[in-house]
Amino acid sequence: MARRSEPWYREERKAWYVWHDGREVRLAAEEQEAIDKWHDLMALSRVTTAGDKNPFKVVAEQFLDWINRNKKPKTYKVYRLHLQAFSDVHGDVEIRDLKAVHVDNLMKKNPHWGKSTQRSVMVCILTTLNWAVRQGIATRNPLAKRLTIPAIVSRGRDTVVTAEDYEKMIAHANEPLRNFIIACRNTGTRPHIIASVTAKHFHEAGECWVMTEHKDGLDRRTDGRPPQPHHARAHPAADGRTSRRAVVREQPGQPVDRHGLGQGDGRTAGATP
Repeated sequence: MARRSEPWYREERKAWYVWHDGREVRLAAEEQEAIDKWHDLMALSRVTTAGDKNPFKVVAEQFLDWINRNKKPKTYKVYRLHLQAFSDVHGDVEIRDLKAVHVDNLMKKNPHWGKSTQRSVMVCILTTLNWAVRQGIATRNPLAKRLTIPAIVSRGRDTVVTAEDYEKMIAHANEPLRNFIIACRNTGTRPHIIASVTAKHFHEAGECWVMTEHKDGLDRRTDGRPPQPHHARAHPAADGRTSRRAVVREQPGQPVDRHGLGQGDGRTAGATP
């Protein structure tokens, strides 16, 4: 008996199914959602032959699969959110028909986005299309040199903590927070990096933290020795028990929340890849 080429409803499982790549695939419980997923499956199976006729969302899914296998989870999360935002509006537009106005329409629908987020979204879209060209999926990037990408604006001068404010914070902070503030100031690194320090980073001979992991995946060793008048105690772990526990901890003994200290959670409203 020949296998069905179209979705069918399975009463005993209350869901729609289809044969795809030699196996039975569950689509959805509702018919329209099942049909939409079936169309997506067929589009994905033709991605290498459809070329510039591929819908953007199909190419985006292929790119995200590559990102998931080759980049860090945080990078994948940011790309997923940004590309989903564009796909929700113009995902069915074929690569050959993409225009700058499609990106502009997305910006209009999200007036709350700042310049940093706008730039991040545009870069994610362009990176996806450039990847498709390199992979031979598309012949060209139709948006290349056609987007007005906001410039990177440094906020460093506006966010410098003065010596007076620093002393006030030290005077009013409890010991865990005081150690955290001192470590941030004396190492010059981002707060979420300090929050991720564990006993494995402690260098006993040098009485410092040695960070070997960098966001680009390279070994960039950072000396965490505090050189300033205020010194946080350098020790293997706050409780001396395990190398996986955070060194700088909040009350009552909980690790500092990285998401509230300089490391975005990847939301479209402000994260950058």
